[in-house]
Amino acid sequence: KARKVPLSGVDLNLPASALHQSYADHTWPMVANRVAGVRFKSENLREQWNFYSGLLGMHVIQRDKPGEISFGYLPQGGFLAGQHAPFSLTFTKSNSEISHGKAFGHITVTTDNVPRLFQRVSRSNATIVRKPASAAEGRTQIAIVGDPSGYKVMLLDRNRDYQEPMCRVKLNVRNLEKSITFYRDILGMDVFRTHNSGERREKLAWVGYGHETNATALELAYHGGSKLPQGNGFEVMTLVTPNIDAARQYLEKKGANFEMETDRGSGRPKAITVRDPDEFMIRLVDEDFYQQGLLAGLRNAIPPPESESESDAWASSVSPPGCEGEGEPAKPSGEGEEDKKEADTDATPAETPAAPVEDDGAADGEQEQVQEAPAQEDDAGDKKEGAEGDSSHDE
Repeated sequence: KARKVPLSGVDLNLPASALHQSYADHTWPMVANRVAGVRFKSENLREQWNFYSGLLGMHVIQRDKPGEISFGYLPQGGFLAGQHAPFSLTFTKSNSEISHGKAFGHITVTTDNVPRLFQRVSRSNATIVRKPASAAEGRTQIAIVGDPSGYKVMLLDRNRDYQEPMCRVKLNVRNLEKSITFYRDILGMDVFRTHNSGERREKLAWVGYGHETNATALELAYHGGSKLPQGNGFEVMTLVTPNIDAARQYLEKKGANFEMETDRGSGRPKAITVRDPDEFMIRLVDEDFYQQGLLAGLRNAIPPPESESESDAWASSVSPPGCEGEGEPAKPSGEGEEDKKEADTDATPAETPAAPVEDDGAADGEQEQVQEAPAQEDDAGDKKEGAEGDSSHDE
């Protein structure tokens, strides 16, 4: 039976079940919420289209706004009326320099074959952050790559029945106890599990709505308490709530600072904006408004190429709105490697030192010895490894 934890602090030595907030503690207006998407800035929407749809197999689910594009995984058969919209990854065109900081960690995408997808991605203009490696006693393989705009994506074995392929969003935080308290007691999330690595001074918590495998969850990571530069690339995380009025009343009772947004046409409450302890912006949007905004895009979603052999011609034909003239599409697999500054044309996979591998407990919350995955990397070892700040804050 879950016991109540004082709001003033969280004992991370307790099992995750003891950190759960009871429904009787007035979180009922929030428990039906869900994590719906994140939005980032990007210098080149065409490259993002090629990467997320052409390589990672996402649908383009929104492209009617100039200078903005959204991606997501649709269920087989497409989006049907009455279904919840999938988790969306949105990019807005930026004409100024983007700084990523170290506060945002990565998006986690599940796949049936991590080495194979990594091999395909490594032939593009993606940055190699971490090669495929086994974690949690070899049961799970993970890899991390950087998209064309520098945002990190973890590739994770689909060894659980994740209903949402974009299963996690990782945020690096200064104080894990405060962050758990905020997401649990203010936003009504459940604490799925926690992990304390001990030697590496790393603490992790997975929080969200419902069950960890049913929808996108948040992974909160603490690495030592220093203030992490947030940068200007991450814009907002969107939560969807079925009753925006009840959510507003709940936040008022909690004494939370928030801004209310109303619909210009009807004057009805539309969204609430709050900031977490690390100043990440979070926007709670009314379910009806959110679904209406995505419905047309979901019905006309553009599917990814059906096979690798189709992706080259497909990549040459796409033209996201607002990004015409941004340059050439991504080069076909295996071509143009010599043009990359990080490429080492004389190196072979055997001569290239392995990337430093650190486990963030991403698979099962266990800190086991991590081993390089054998084979299927081809020429990936010739590319740049160890993106900025990864060793101390992303794993």
